[in-house]
Amino acid sequence: MKHNLFLGVAIAPYRVDLCNWLYESYDCDIYHLEPGRDEWGFDPADVAKACRFERKHYPQPSAGWRWLRYLVSLLKTHRPEVVFVSEFSLTAVAVCLLKRLLRIRCKVVSVCDDSLDMVQGNDFSLRHRLARRLVPYGLDNLILCNPDVARWYQGRFGKGVFFPIIADERRIRTGLARVLPLSERLASQYGLSGKKVVLSVCRLVPLKQVELTIQAFSTLHDPSARLVIIGSGECETKLKEQDRRLETDALFLGQQTGDDLLAWYNIGDVLVLSSRQEAFGAVVNEALVAGLYGVVSEKAGASTLIDDSNGVVFSPGPDGEELGERLGAVLGWVEKSPCLTVKPDRMPLPFEPTLKTAMSAL
Repeated sequence: MKHNLFLGVAIAPYRVDLCNWLYESYDCDIYHLEPGRDEWGFDPADVAKACRFERKHYPQPSAGWRWLRYLVSLLKTHRPEVVFVSEFSLTAVAVCLLKRLLRIRCKVVSVCDDSLDMVQGNDFSLRHRLARRLVPYGLDNLILCNPDVARWYQGRFGKGVFFPIIADERRIRTGLARVLPLSERLASQYGLSGKKVVLSVCRLVPLKQVELTIQAFSTLHDPSARLVIIGSGECETKLKEQDRRLETDALFLGQQTGDDLLAWYNIGDVLVLSSRQEAFGAVVNEALVAGLYGVVSEKAGASTLIDDSNGVVFSPGPDGEELGERLGAVLGWVEKSPCLTVKPDRMPLPFEPTLKTAMSAL
């Protein structure tokens, strides 16, 4: 019997390595909510390949008493030392209350994606803002993906440990080497050999501001550079119209996951994340591990991964002028190799040592 519990929401690809480590190294059983309507855009098959734990599920909160009875059963059966919960969810609230009602001596730790922009008032919802003011009092600690946010929680609640949303670089780089032949075929197919390739990898929705990336790229007038947009969403038609109007000749590839996405990281040289609101932005970690430079919005929690050696942070203003200047400067850093290879890792924080430091702080 495992002695700790992880009660997540969905098995997201950017949380798989954390769950693997907790399962193997922290005596932890991993549970996620029963599958419902897919709102995440993840390929379940791709995620399943990376899981080294037995995938278990617990009921959705909408199941009412069945959900609550299941949580009671888990807590009574496991008698865990630590229960990891997601954000300030209903499950997090229920576990905090049940811990006291059932008199279980355990710690409840929230894995929270809050960015500095969010705690400073730019929240996704009023409900989350209100929950942030109340739920932390019932938690024993929080794992936070930005060091400034961890300090904010420490100052407000006396709780907060920093661990960013990062993947195990060994898994990613093994995959990058495996898909090199696919990368070479794609680069040849799309005429990208020798080009400086700028990637945008995100859902095509208003918050991501991909139109800002297209606008900024159009000001570069650099024939050696090509913009590749990976993702799908409600703004796709509008973005393609903007691309035609500005004659940026961007490649729109739709959603890419698994090996297909890894292959594009091999081809890319710079990743742009131009969101006006972004809890973290796990693609920044993946791109840095793959050796891309990052041009990242200051609104994204992942901006904490950017330093002078691997990219720049910018303010996502309405006209894209600052983004254009920063992107042009970073493209000047790119030195194209005559043949496609796995580029050197540019991530400043290795997965396992960073996670061990966070866990020891708990």
